[in-house]
Amino acid sequence: SKMYYNSFAELIGQVVFLSGIVVLFVSRPSVEVLIAVYLLQLATVSGVLMIPFVRNHRLRITLSLRRNLNTFKNSFNLGLGAKFEYLTSFFTPLIVGLMLSKESLGLYYAALKVYVFAIVILQAVAYTLMPVLFKEAKLPVGSGKRAVSRIFIAYACFGLLLGASVFAFSQTIINVLYGEAFLRAVMILRFFAV
Repeated sequence: SKMYYNSFAELIGQVVFLSGIVVLFVSRPSVEVLIAVYLLQLATVSGVLMIPFVRNHRLRITLSLRRNLNTFKNSFNLGLGAKFEYLTSFFTPLIVGLMLSKESLGLYYAALKVYVFAIVILQAVAYTLMPVLFKEAKLPVGSGKRAVSRIFIAYACFGLLLGASVFAFSQTIINVLYGEAFLRAVMILRFFAV
């Protein structure tokens, strides 16, 4: 049940973000609109994740320093892990930017953005499959193993198909998103797709 809300919140958040980009950002491309769309996504995910909490607990806001520090201490590792993941995803472009030219950094980053988008799609599929996988894993050893194997194989096949599609259509993807000036990023994107 908990995983259902996580999966649902992730899916709804991605739909809201993509819709916001298509509807708002394309018609008025600016940093302010992009930030607003991102904040709308965060608010949507937070709102959906609040549903099971509000159903099972009384919502209480406290100004108690001790309780707030305790909550912070209990959630620190989760937040630290997310921030560390975020920082490591930008470490390579930072190093590339220090060691190579701005053009090389632009090519690398263009390919990286497409790659990260493909990973987000793959993560959304994983979040969607997680509740089913956990439900099947809880069944007695003989009955659930087959379904778990099918789910894993389906996920792996989807990942391979996604990677093969990005590899096969990398030139078209780069050309449509960034134009002919970035066609040298095709080889980098193909490397990521593998």
